[in-house]
Formats: sequence, structure tokens, C-alpha cells
Amino acid sequence: MIKIIKNTIWQGLGKMIVVGIGLVTTSLLIRNLGESQYGLFSLIGSSFLVIDALADMGTKIIGVREISKSKDKQKTFKNLFFLRFVLILVGLGLGLIFVFNYPTFRGYEKEAIMALVMCFLTFLAGNLEVIFQTNEQMGKKSTVDSLFPLLFLALYLLTPIKTTIFVVFGLYVVARILSLLVGVKMVGRTDWKLIDFKIDLELVKKLFWSSVPMGLFLFLFTVYDRAIDNIIIDRYLGINEVAWYSLAYKVYGNLVMPAYFLVTSAFPSFSREAKENGKSTYRKIMAISVGLSLVIWPIVWLGAPLAMKILSGNEFNWQVSTQVLRILSLGLVFNFINHVKGFYLISRDGEKRMLVLGVVSLVFNLGANLVFVPIYGVIGAAWVTMATEVLMSGIYLVL
Repeated sequence: MIKIIKNTIWQGLGKMIVVGIGLVTTSLLIRNLGESQYGLFSLIGSSFLVIDALADMGTKIIGVREISKSKDKQKTFKNLFFLRFVLILVGLGLGLIFVFNYPTFRGYEKEAIMALVMCFLTFLAGNLEVIFQTNEQMGKKSTVDSLFPLLFLALYLLTPIKTTIFVVFGLYVVARILSLLVGVKMVGRTDWKLIDFKIDLELVKKLFWSSVPMGLFLFLFTVYDRAIDNIIIDRYLGINEVAWYSLAYKVYGNLVMPAYFLVTSAFPSFSREAKENGKSTYRKIMAISVGLSLVIWPIVWLGAPLAMKILSGNEFNWQVSTQVLRILSLGLVFNFINHVKGFYLISRDGEKRMLVLGVVSLVFNLGANLVFVPIYGVIGAAWVTMATEVLMSGIYLVL
């Protein structure tokens, strides 16, 4: 338990740095890009998160579980890397098709392709994360995660070029490459390097089919969590409204990170305890998670107006973003609970049951957004997101 808390603290400290840098970066981008361009930037980013999820196909989470249980950890990792490489190639191909067929991206194909390059770099970062998480070295992961936005901000401030979406994504690519080089250096051990590698097709198939239910769940989750809202808002309301919603959701996304850090630190312990059907770690993590959410929520509710105004400036419709953030914050406790229950279920081979959760949540989220966004705008989208978290908690009780 001490190691779990230690790794969570490491991730928390790293995230504090990331959030601080991210808030400064967001404020600069909103002011320099303007509402419509920032909305387009957010739409491109959220769309390619779907490609990330499809290319990952749950292999990162399931890979950590299988490596943690495996007697030959290096062999399992190397075959996992091969599987993930094949999946990212498929994802990049689908991404290119999307770039040249989505109407809003017309005239911005170069920007979207640059964002697609980030998907490949995210794949590489995911492999490093598997190694660090398996070895329970979340401090190293946090260092790499913190270095990426820090390098981006430094490059952005030092680059004497007018801010455009293409320039922003280009700087993201450079910063990610530099942070990955540091991450590779931190791995150090030759056991994890792809030397003397022979493909074990049976192991690859096992890893793939074990990951598919989890991958489909994550894909569906990403679609309704990050893509559906922005795409429907773009189609019915316009790109400016995407900017208002995206700013609030970006802050909300950072607020749920403590729960993610906690459960990713505990996941190897969840997986080991699964053999003995133990629940002691689960109960402790759930109690800590709920406690954290109850501390964070009132702070967010009270501080939302000031935070939105500081981040966006007077020329941005920060009042709407404030309303969105406050509504989203109502779902924090359910989101924290869902993180713990989800990872606990995965540790007990519950991916297929989670896939049911993903399908139900997607259908509900899509249907509700199509009904409420045209009527109530981004406020309706926020209520739908909050309601989806509540629905997921109810389904978890059944599962």
C-alpha cells in the first residue's frame, strides 16, 4: 500500500506541473488563436483521441496486467510491442481517411496530418508507460509526462512565428520527440530493448483477443467522452461553441486525473490480488478516491468563474464555460468511483462485462446529445456528460 501511495504522489506532483503548464499554454493559445481557431484546434485534438483509442485497443492496460502475471516479462512485452505497432499502422490509415473526408477539416488537412503524427508518438509513449507501470516506477513516467508540456511551452515562447494551428501541432511533435528520448534513456535496462526478438504468434493472438473487449470499451468511451460532444456541437452550433465547451472540459479532464493516478498505481496490486480474490487494496483505494472527489468538488464549484475568466480573457465567452464546468463537476464523485471500479473489474478479467457498459453508455450519450444539444446548446451537452457518469456508476453496481 505504501508503494501505491508513493507512486500516486509521484504522479500527482507530475500532474501538478503538467496542469500548471497546461493552463498557461491554454490561456496563451486562446488569446493568440481566437475563439474559432481554438475551437478548430480542440476539435482536431479530440477527434484524433479516437484514433489513439482505436490504435491502442486496450493493449496498454491489458499488457500491464499480463506482464505483471507473466514469468517471462520481456518476452510478453516484446510481443505486446509488435501487436501495438500493427494496430497503430491500422489507426494511422483510418486517420488519413478521416482527415480527407471530414468537412470541417477542409483547408486544414496539413494541421490534421500533423496531429496524426502525434498519434504515432503517443503509441511510443504508451510503450514506455507500460514499462514504467509494470516496474511500479511511476516517478519516471511522471518525469516524462511533465517534460513534454514543459518543452512545448518553452518552444512556443521562443519561436518567433505567428501562432497558427499548424505551428502549434508542429511544436507539440518536436516537444514529444524530445521527451520520448529522455524516457528511453530512463528505461536503461537492456532487457526491455527489442533485441533477439522473435514473434510468438500464439502469444500475440492471446494478447490481442484478451485486449479486444477492453479496447472496444475504451474506444466507445473515448467516442462518447471526447468526440461525440464536440462533433455534435460543431455540426449543430458552430466552432465557437466547441471552444467554450472544450475549455471547460479541458479543466474537468485534469480534475479527474487524481483518480486515474491512484488506480494506475494500484492496478498491479489489483492484478496480483486477483489470484487470491483479495479485496483489501480495492476497499482502501475506493475510500481514498471518494474522499478526494468530495474535497475537489466544492473548490471547483466556487472557483469556476475566476478560473475561466483568467484562462480565456474578456474576449472569450467565459461565462458559458463557467456554467459548463460547474455542471460537469457534479459528476466528479461518480467519475472517481467509476475509475476504481473499472480497473478493479479489469484486474479480474472483466473486460467483456465492461464492453456492455461501453455500448450502453455510448447509445445513451449519443441519443441524449442529439436530443439536448440542438435545444440547450453546450449546457445540454454538459448535463448529458454528467448523466452518463451517473449511469455508468449504476451499471457498475450490476456488473
